[in-house]
Amino acid sequence: MSEQKTTARRPKRSWRNRWLWLAGVAILAAGATVYAVPVLDRLEEQSTNIAEYAEELDELVAQNTELEERLDALHTPVEIERLARERLGYVREGETAFVVVSPRLPDPTPPAEDPVEMAEMIEDEPWYSRWWRYLSGSDLPADS
Repeated sequence: MSEQKTTARRPKRSWRNRWLWLAGVAILAAGATVYAVPVLDRLEEQSTNIAEYAEELDELVAQNTELEERLDALHTPVEIERLARERLGYVREGETAFVVVSPRLPDPTPPAEDPVEMAEMIEDEPWYSRWWRYLSGSDLPADS
């Protein structure tokens, strides 16, 4: 008997199959990149927002603590009396309350109209507004 070597022959991949496979991988990689870039940008933006919100939360917690301390201080009898005297004008028995009223100042006179300023305002108006003011007589000086 003759000895024959039986070798399992692997089918050769043709270059065409390899190029198709490489093109498919490249298309998948490009698609994954196009999808991943906006997602990564959003993740970065959200992590920045989280840091900003954490700082804001710390500030609000400190402010809340300060307001709670002020609220606790308002419930003391001394503070209640001070606020009643200051805001409501309360006095103790035997005390006399005085209210100081400042004299009323006269209303300031309106500034005289500057003719140059008025001319500039008129020039800024559209022609039809100037024409209507002329026809309606509203451009005439008011009788005093």
